[in-house]
Amino acid sequence: MAWTQVADTTPRPPRTAGEIVTDEDGSGAVALAGFLASKKFI
Repeated sequence: MAWTQVADTTPRPPRTAGEIVTDEDGSGAVALAGFLASKKFI
């Protein structure tokens, strides 16, 4: 006998296009840090 039972599942939503952070003038690190902070990864 299992301790848990799956009652319902939901399919994952399709992936969306990603965002590309470029380093045009040497400010890529700042742009990357800003992007990560806006997504609350850092």
